[in-house]
Amino acid sequence: QVLRIVLFPNSTLREKRSIRIGMRAIDDPGWFPFHKILAQDMLVVVVSVVFAVVAPIVLFPCAMFCLFSRILWTHHHLYVYESVFETGGQFWPKIFRRFVFGLIVAQMTITGQFILKEARHEAYATIALMIMTYIFLRSTRARYDAPSSTLPLEVATVMDISLSQEEEAIRGRA
Repeated sequence: QVLRIVLFPNSTLREKRSIRIGMRAIDDPGWFPFHKILAQDMLVVVVSVVFAVVAPIVLFPCAMFCLFSRILWTHHHLYVYESVFETGGQFWPKIFRRFVFGLIVAQMTITGQFILKEARHEAYATIALMIMTYIFLRSTRARYDAPSSTLPLEVATVMDISLSQEEEAIRGRA
């Protein structure tokens, strides 16, 4: 705010409210930058999954990052940023595919490490795990992609609640 006043001392009210040199007014944060935050969070998750086996010490800072970013972004979504758009969950399949891709890259990394360490049985098991992860991705997409692209969020929520109640009733009988 001070920098804006120093750089532009004779600004009109409209000019003060506009974005200048990438800076907004302190009381107008604008919309949430999903593209930046999602990329940053996915990078941290992929790095933590890939290097967890090679250097487990990396898990502590990654876990701290996830904890504090959860607290920070929850606060920011509720009290700071404006809601410009709502995707209704349409963005989740893309994010899910990218996270599973990161998981498969992590499994490839550990498979390579097992091969270098001449641990053949573990490498075969990890290759089988990669295949199972890919099958999980395909089955999840086959099950949820079509309904999520056409089903409204409110209807899906009601269906989830009724399905969980049916499952609880079945468990209660058994």
